[in-house]
Amino acid sequence: MISHGFVSGALFLCVGVLYDRMHSRNIADYGGVANRMPVFAAFFMLFAMANSGLPGTSGFVGEFTVILGAMKANFWYAFAAATTLVFGAAYTLWMYKRVIFGAVANPHVAELTDMNLREKTISQFWRLRCWAWDCIPCRSAKSCMHR
Repeated sequence: MISHGFVSGALFLCVGVLYDRMHSRNIADYGGVANRMPVFAAFFMLFAMANSGLPGTSGFVGEFTVILGAMKANFWYAFAAATTLVFGAAYTLWMYKRVIFGAVANPHVAELTDMNLREKTISQFWRLRCWAWDCIPCRSAKSCMHR
């Protein structure tokens, strides 16, 4: 749950950065953002992968332990959890592809500027929580689970 809070906060920051510049939340209004905002695109990729539960991010530990715990209870619970994980990751990747990659089709996207120092500093804060958070509590959580 801690990881979910970190990843959600980071993704809301990304949406806020884009909304502040474009004043639109529609995925169709974007495209080619990486051409104008490469630093933002890198941060957004890390946060999207943490949301998908990629190994090495904080989302992986939670997803993996939930599926393992569900497997002990019932195979079909674990199957349902893994299926929703795959659908969630597929949607996240679809959204990332539509917003970040491709040619710049919207003139408002062509006017975008990359992240300023304040946004980069806050993104670094979230990056550290989304990337390295699983390394810190993992050993202590495992020792608590085996007691």
